[in-house]
Amino acid sequence: MKNIFTILSIFLFSISISAQDYSLTVNNGTGSGSYFYGDTVHIFSDKPNALHVFSEWTGDGIEYLDIADEWHTLLVVPSGSNISNLTLQANYDQLPTDITVTMEMMSLFGEDDGVFMENVMKEVYSSIPPNPKGIVFLFHGTGGQGSSMYSRYELLSLAKDLYYAGYGTISTDANERTIGDQTGEGKIRWVANQAAQQNFDNNIDLYNIRALKDTLIARYGLENDFPFFSYGVSNGANFSDLAAAANGFRASAHNTGNGSPSLYHLREDATPVIWIQSINDQNESADSTIALANYQALLDRGICSEWHWLQRSPLYKKRFMRSRNNITQQKSLEIYNRFLEFPNLMNDEHFFVIDDILEELPSHFYDPLGLTPAQINDAESQMKVMNADHVGNGDFNKTIIRFFENTCETTATTFPIDTALHISIYPNPTSETVNIVFPKTIMDTGTSHALPLLVVSDIMGKIVFKKNISGTFVNLNLGHLTNGVYLISFQINGQIVNKKIILQK
Repeated sequence: MKNIFTILSIFLFSISISAQDYSLTVNNGTGSGSYFYGDTVHIFSDKPNALHVFSEWTGDGIEYLDIADEWHTLLVVPSGSNISNLTLQANYDQLPTDITVTMEMMSLFGEDDGVFMENVMKEVYSSIPPNPKGIVFLFHGTGGQGSSMYSRYELLSLAKDLYYAGYGTISTDANERTIGDQTGEGKIRWVANQAAQQNFDNNIDLYNIRALKDTLIARYGLENDFPFFSYGVSNGANFSDLAAAANGFRASAHNTGNGSPSLYHLREDATPVIWIQSINDQNESADSTIALANYQALLDRGICSEWHWLQRSPLYKKRFMRSRNNITQQKSLEIYNRFLEFPNLMNDEHFFVIDDILEELPSHFYDPLGLTPAQINDAESQMKVMNADHVGNGDFNKTIIRFFENTCETTATTFPIDTALHISIYPNPTSETVNIVFPKTIMDTGTSHALPLLVVSDIMGKIVFKKNISGTFVNLNLGHLTNGVYLISFQINGQIVNKKIILQK
């Protein structure tokens, strides 16, 4: 009997060994473990210290990463890879030691009940390196203020990454933050609705941003064509797109907001926009259907734009260290362990199973943790990022910077410098079907600019699927393929365009 148990134990042990296809080691980050080919693995770098930024991933696993220079990325090793061990390492670079965020009171303008006001003192925050490559205006969301663009961890991470890349940042308060609610809604917002009719004469917020832009040009001796950009969250995202158009900025980064449809459909000065939308956004002002229609309107007009979904991500032990209020590694672990006491909130992979996690969080959840109100606020921001809800996030900082640096300029008769920026593929990752949206301006130019054949190949280059292209919208069903990374290829305007798609069932 003992021999039978010994043989059985060896047999079961051998099964457990072969049950996983490869092992992954992540240095300076989270994601180490054993996985099957085709698994989608979330990889997170450790929090950099105050004077450092995450720079990139290195190691033999980078060819399997979705994006190799974002602190949070995905890794998929496709079937048949014959890989047994992989290593990744998070790398960090040091910021200049003289980097600062300065606050100064500046005399700007205001409006109260329709009455224009001069010499209105407003807080203006900025962090501008010597000889900046560009300057990015940062716009707070509903109820926020200019200082929050530097006081919240995820938003500060963008300002740091921009500074490291040679870009300055600047923020201030909306008129309603300074003067008070002007609409009777009881909310503090930028004036961003009915965008087609907004200009410097009737929009005090646009008036102030132009004044700040002119001040920067004079103060730093900038050329008139110096590159300005903008970034905003929620209502600030809607205003960012409007401010970019009115002020002639190069591009706007739009994080979690609908946008005002008339801007994207009608304004001749509309600029390229990179959209960062949350897949599980619970805020009615960030309806993804409206946002997608606005994004598509830009593409149809030949204005290059990008679309990215913030996907849900799992809880991990160091998550809550992403705080501006000193949540230590030990305290982050305590919050992590606290979640384990409420298994109804998460699945076995530590993803939240409730759409609005803060609504369902038990009222006594924080009782044993000893967190300050500021730390609770930071922790809840991280919960919303994990749940891909309505919150600013730092998951696409390098992607935003790349968009700013490679923004394509188009007219009605020319193609963008980078056609790939024009083409939207979603959802990505996908469990079965994927949608591909081509800009109408490309498809309308005739068949010489778009071959009617779309090709899907695996990461080894083997063609696994072909489909004829017809029209500006293509729906692909990839359910018959195994989990992994695939390339979708097509030729437009003489360019071979490759888009990466992750299939995860």
